[in-house]
Amino acid sequence: MKRISILLVWAAFLAGGCSDETPFGRISPDGEPRVEVGFRLEAVDTDASIEPMTRATSYKEWFGNSCRLLILKKADTRWIVDATQNVLLDAASGPWLELKLSGDLPPCTFGLELRPGDYRIVAVLNFQSGDWNTELVPGTVVADVADASMRTPPLITYLISTHWMNTGYRQLSREVFVAVADFTVPKSGDLHSSGVPAVTLRAERRVAKFRVLLKDKRSPVNDFSFQKTAHTFRARFISKATPFAEGIDALGGMYYGDSGVYELPWCMSTIGEFYASGTDVYQMCQTNSTVFSPFLFADPRSAGVPFEITDIRISGASGSGGFSYKTGESFTRTLVCNGICGVVFETTDVYDDSSSQLLVDVVGAVDSKGDPEDAAALFDPFYEWNAASY
Repeated sequence: MKRISILLVWAAFLAGGCSDETPFGRISPDGEPRVEVGFRLEAVDTDASIEPMTRATSYKEWFGNSCRLLILKKADTRWIVDATQNVLLDAASGPWLELKLSGDLPPCTFGLELRPGDYRIVAVLNFQSGDWNTELVPGTVVADVADASMRTPPLITYLISTHWMNTGYRQLSREVFVAVADFTVPKSGDLHSSGVPAVTLRAERRVAKFRVLLKDKRSPVNDFSFQKTAHTFRARFISKATPFAEGIDALGGMYYGDSGVYELPWCMSTIGEFYASGTDVYQMCQTNSTVFSPFLFADPRSAGVPFEITDIRISGASGSGGFSYKTGESFTRTLVCNGICGVVFETTDVYDDSSSQLLVDVVGAVDSKGDPEDAAALFDPFYEWNAASY
């Protein structure tokens, strides 16, 4: 497992206007004036420990141009939904634009008018890539510290694909970042001349990346390799001790369902291009793949979730001229938030020709010294964002 090295200045992304899904008027229904509160989203940096063999990064992140806010207000022991808001990341562009970022942007601020009280704000970047819980409307109670039996509902979870290639699979095509902050809004009569101090929001990555690489290395006898065509990878991820996170909950923590998800079928695809790392070339899942889904929700407070990758099948071109691939091996990896893990495959000479399409055995790839290849180290942490333009 490798840590992703990056200085993330997410503050600038919240520059711009708000879309009032729940309007903030200056006077509350009870006649109490609202108070202007400023928010500042600051940079988040991560440790550096990766030394990739190729450094061709241009873009480091892709974001939908709209960040969604869930605003909770505390009433006695309960957290209650007060409002939801959309904030444009680039105020000069439309909400459906995708921002492709190669560097840092200046910090930015935005403001909300709120009634006096205790609040929590949960800001989610790239919420568009998940399934937002539309039942979290104003007045919904999401937590009660006096009621231990009450479970916090999800805020955002995986999308379930309806595409023919991966129907029914969970998928996540963008990195989800979340910022959480608690703050108090005083009554207007209690304000000092300087007003309410700005609330600091620190966005953090809530996903890990799973990278599949298909190595073009010819088998010694039958000259098998991965063909220059798109391939679809399907496997089952199994955790025996700790459940996989299913999303983000309404308090801004990780969401786990009642029974927990310990088996996670997964699907992703490549295109026909190979990319060089050192003296070898590889296919990968990239942004213009039919199924671009390299991200899994992961808990930043966890040391990682060890899991087994099994039931692996890789399909290539259909028909008598194409190959499919399988392996009886399983691979153990650890899913760590803000990290990369994965598998590099190469073909063998073993095959099954009982049907019209050859079924070729694959194994974990090794380098020239015979050591297992590390999917995280062969390409830089951001290569998937840029592969289509190389």
